Amino acid sequence: ADNGSIDGSAEEIKKKFPDVIMIENKDNLGSPVAINDCILKSKGEFVFRLDDDIIVTPDTIEKMLKVLKSDPKIGAASCLYFYTEEPDVLRTAGFHLNMWTGKTDSPGRDKVYKDELKGKLVERDAVGGGSLLVRRSTFDEIGLFDESYFLTYEDVDWCVRLRKKGYKIIVVGDAKLYHKRLGGLALKENPKRVYLGTRGLVLFMKKQAGLRNLFFIPMFFLIYYPIKFVKLFI
Repeated sequence: ADNGSIDGSAEEIKKKFPDVIMIENKDNLGSPVAINDCILKSKGEFVFRLDDDIIVTPDTIEKMLKVLKSDPKIGAASCLYFYTEEPDVLRTAGFHLNMWTGKTDSPGRDKVYKDELKGKLVERDAVGGGSLLVRRSTFDEIGLFDESYFLTYEDVDWCVRLRKKGYKIIVVGDAKLYHKRLGGLALKENPKRVYLGTRGLVLFMKKQAGLRNLFFIPMFFLIYYPIKFVKLFI
């Protein structure tokens, strides 16, 4: 799916890969809309969601698929993310999720990776949607990505819904990909990133946190966000 790009990439893909089915949106409709369109138009027993700024190693999908097939209670499989620009630095190996603050913590993030997860299958609260392998029947049961998010937190929201149904989310320690560090929204002080990240977080907590919002809302809007605003302003 191409979300209204203006760099000529859609035309280039059609020219070089004519067998690929492309959904061309005239405007940027948001990541969940584009991903959902792909899922609905695709065929097959398994769906592999992949963002456009990722390089996958040749055996990654095979290793993830083997794990996913091994246990019907595994609802989704993911892998280790490294930086394209720094291939020995770990970007993420899935997330621990704090349902009081909505924050995600990724063990080992931005540190040099020393094969700590080699040969291991690690269960996580959530994983990034940039690389996610799922049975089609699981989407039929859980539903697609919530299109109200536009960008950020739609993947975390889906993982929470998956786990509420009793499924496990597994990161395959022997499977790798490389994710671009730099980009239009890469900088933490990028205004659009700040807006979309904040919006996604608030929507997620409103939908999933329940009574914990009695803590989150005053903490976020009266303490955390004013401090962040001042830091960004400076």
